[in-house]
Amino acid sequence: MAKMSELDMIVKELRAAAQAIITAADNFAAFFSGKLPEVSEAQESQESQTSENEVGMNEPEVAPITNDELLEVCRAKTAANKAHTKTIKTILGKYDSPNVTALPQEKRAAFKAEVEALK
Repeated sequence: MAKMSELDMIVKELRAAAQAIITAADNFAAFFSGKLPEVSEAQESQESQTSENEVGMNEPEVAPITNDELLEVCRAKTAANKAHTKTIKTILGKYDSPNVTALPQEKRAAFKAEVEALK
């Protein structure tokens, strides 16, 4: 399962890079033809997002949090205190997830930190 989310992330990065290359080629061609293309708000937004993605590429890659990791943290907390079961369900609701395995990867680190903080 983790391999699929990693593959999905790589595909998204490849698509963003491909779009950046297409935009650069169009601008390059327009520059030498004497016509500069008009930049729409959508293109500006996309270019801004591409730039943010490129900045993120320099950051160290964080390994995705697996279902097993999350389940183990939850098991440990509920074993220590049965009342944590209800608290964990409330935290899942905060992240709009019906259960731990349905939790999106981008929300897992925050969820895990909240569960680990339970006393």
